[in-house]
Amino acid sequence: MISQWYLPHEVALRMSLYNIAQPAGAMISGAMQGGLSTNMEGVLGRAGWRWAFIINGVCTIAVALVAFFLLPGYPESPNRLAKFYLKPRHIEIALARARRVNRKPQIGITPKSFLRCFTFWQLWAIGIAWPIGGNFTPSNYYNLWLKSLKNPDGTKK
Repeated sequence: MISQWYLPHEVALRMSLYNIAQPAGAMISGAMQGGLSTNMEGVLGRAGWRWAFIINGVCTIAVALVAFFLLPGYPESPNRLAKFYLKPRHIEIALARARRVNRKPQIGITPKSFLRCFTFWQLWAIGIAWPIGGNFTPSNYYNLWLKSLKNPDGTKK
């Protein structure tokens, strides 16, 4: 969607900001889960880890609802719910910019285009490299932290 609203030389900055959100979210959620597990223990008779799941679920649903109304869609078929900020003039500008760089409109995914994706070697390389790299990232320290928790008498929880 980002590549449909911006020119090719403008996409890199927007995509880098978008891609920063994943590790930032992992850092924030790890700290939030740690705080919830510790500070919400026993509130309303629930374990702290249950509160972490409940509050993360509420946050996820809230963000999804906001995104449903705020994401603009594509210039050719904009989200009607975003009319309060996405004016017809904005759409005209985006379509004119797309024509300047000979961008084709989004037509959706056809069975042929879906199957063609599997012919690119890059897909297979990323498919192999991603899980390997994912096993070495520091985003899984929350599990180690949970194992280190102890009861007031020093025994493991």
